[in-house]
Amino acid sequence: MDFIIRHYEKLILVICLLLLLLSLKYVSSSQAKTAQETREARQEAKTAVRCDTLLEELGDETFKPLENVLNAPEILVDITHSPNGGWGGGLLDGGNVVVCKNRKCGYILPYSVNVCPVCNTEQEKIGPEMPADHDLDQDGIPDLFEKETTYLHYRFRFDAMYDQDQDGFLNLEEYRAGTDPEDPQSTPPLAYLLRVEMCAQVNLPITFNRMKGEGDTAKASFSVAGNPRAVDVKPGAEIRGLDGFTLTKVTPEAATISRGDETYEMHPGEKVKRFGYTTRLLYLGNHVFGARVIPVTVDKLNEIAERALSADANSSQRMGNMGNMGARQQMGGQQMGGGQGTMGMADPQLSFDVTPGDVFALVKSPVNAQGNMGGMGGMGNASAYDEEAQTTVEYYQVQPLGDPEKEGGAPVVSVLPVDAAGNPLPNAEPIRLVEKDTIRYNPYSSPSEPPNHDYQAPMLNGAGGGMGGMGMGGQR
Repeated sequence: MDFIIRHYEKLILVICLLLLLLSLKYVSSSQAKTAQETREARQEAKTAVRCDTLLEELGDETFKPLENVLNAPEILVDITHSPNGGWGGGLLDGGNVVVCKNRKCGYILPYSVNVCPVCNTEQEKIGPEMPADHDLDQDGIPDLFEKETTYLHYRFRFDAMYDQDQDGFLNLEEYRAGTDPEDPQSTPPLAYLLRVEMCAQVNLPITFNRMKGEGDTAKASFSVAGNPRAVDVKPGAEIRGLDGFTLTKVTPEAATISRGDETYEMHPGEKVKRFGYTTRLLYLGNHVFGARVIPVTVDKLNEIAERALSADANSSQRMGNMGNMGARQQMGGQQMGGGQGTMGMADPQLSFDVTPGDVFALVKSPVNAQGNMGGMGGMGNASAYDEEAQTTVEYYQVQPLGDPEKEGGAPVVSVLPVDAAGNPLPNAEPIRLVEKDTIRYNPYSSPSEPPNHDYQAPMLNGAGGGMGGMGMGGQR
């Protein structure tokens, strides 16, 4: 006992050392065990990947959340039935569906459904109490008019771009003209294919640089658009490239040019706006976006009309005359409209400048419902040429520009139906022209994006034929 009392401190130290050794052994053993388990797990994983070891079966509980997702009503779309029950209104009824008004829902609905079955959002109600000019989808056709038809809908803005009766005029153009979009014999005047491409004051295509010389040798140096080199002009001489303008006076501070009643004083380096307005019209002979627009003159339009009127009744000759429109403009090494295509696309898109009082002609080739405008799919051979139909030729006179409807807006451009001599037709009324649609054309626009209504939608209502091309090259 006395030994323990005398040496208890040493005994405690020995016990602590033993405990420390045991702890170190335990830690080392655990580390070795963990490393072995890691090696075994790694090897097992490699074996499972490299070999065809059977995996453990998955129970039904594993897939219950997935089953709920797959059976969610938001993604179940019946292609044959209306979501509110009954036949009709499914996706197979092409062109008769819209997207739910609730943007967070996005469910596809038939036109006839007033309440979305998924989110219970009430769709727009259109009735007699609605203002006559109310246009919910902003496609240019009022809601009440669309509500009365079976092929238009007040919430589907792309239907204005279709050609329901396949007569070469879009539904929107027929509505503007007051003709029947379902009757191919009821067609608008060709002026409804016109768009105002520009009506604005433009700069003179010339800039006064400086005066050269003095006295009798003085002359003006001009930069003319399209000419990389400066043009030197003596007083009294005509300025080349400027439509008959003459230099009447030149000083170091200014140059004066004149033509008829037009006189402009130009200072060095300054742009000068031309008096009056420059009006440029676009004729949508076809509504194919991306088609080449051919610049012509009023005289060229009238020449094309004379050829069309004097053409023989023989279909090949008539097709040749129409294929030669635009004075045999070259397009990619071929005649304009040559190569593949049908008569449904024969009329090109033409751009021309006009002034009030000008009389110009518009020509449109005969089409029928078999393949007019052709759609955007395939290269079909179905011809839209009707041998019994006659080429349409109409004359119009540009009326004096009307006052802008709003401050800063362009003047109102209108044309009057006349005969070839410029005499107004009986009971003729001026036709106001609309401006060219400036929205970027996108055939895959979502329903929430505004489409360009100057061009035909990529899918038509079962139109025969294919792409249609730009017309027939014609026979020489």
